[in-house]
Amino acid sequence: MSEAFVEAVARDAQESVDSLEERRRALLACLARLAASDRDLIRRRYAPGETGKTVARQLGRPANSVYQSLTRIRRTLLECIKRRLAAEAQA
Repeated sequence: MSEAFVEAVARDAQESVDSLEERRRALLACLARLAASDRDLIRRRYAPGETGKTVARQLGRPANSVYQSLTRIRRTLLECIKRRLAAEAQA
């Protein structure tokens, strides 16, 4: 392998790390803007070993209701992240 190739791969890897870090920061900021109940639902669902069904049982809610709420919250987070990243790119 040539040195130029190794350097190119290293640059690409660093750009990927930087991009992931920007997305992680945006996600954290967007999570902070959620209603407390929505943050709690996301925290419960993504706790190790949890599923939508187990969270629904814990909350005494129908599984379909929990899945619908999670879909809405994920959509909200995705839009928030896209807006934050676009704003950072323009800055």
